[in-house]
Amino acid sequence: GGVLLDGYGGLHAFGGASLTTNGSPYWAGWDIARAVSIMPGGAGGWTLDGYGGVHSWGAAPPISAPMYSADPSARAPAYWPGWDIARALVVLPDKVSGYELDGYGGLHNFGAAPPLLTPVYWGWDIARGLAIHMATTGQPDGGYVLDGWGGIHNFGAAPSLSSSHYTFGVDIARQF
Repeated sequence: GGVLLDGYGGLHAFGGASLTTNGSPYWAGWDIARAVSIMPGGAGGWTLDGYGGVHSWGAAPPISAPMYSADPSARAPAYWPGWDIARALVVLPDKVSGYELDGYGGLHNFGAAPPLLTPVYWGWDIARGLAIHMATTGQPDGGYVLDGWGGIHNFGAAPSLSSSHYTFGVDIARQF
């Protein structure tokens, strides 16, 4: 099973998936929800809005960095007030760190997630999906960016993949 996220933030479990949605955000009539990351077992998760806001719900802890922290790696998620440019969210197993993808292909780490450089950065809003590759040590070491035409672009230690659904010039792909 899995979970479908609608543009208003509605979460819809399917295929027998169990999901606790207490406190999940919902923007009635406003198509601003962009991505969802679910905790193992469906006890909660996080919803990404188009501006980069990360909203926790269920048993998921809030994701934010303290304003003053002795830990230089404690970074807050990226946020673009009034600019609908956030496209994808990956929360790591520690439930407080991860990555946001912007529409240009920029990858923004938060929490204690290490910075990862993508080989793609387009000058226009075409990046759509993100998957993070984990090393055998359990640490992120690369990943994949999906473009709107269906192209899959690997970076870091992630092995190369190809897409059989690449459609040049047609912005139809959305998520992995």
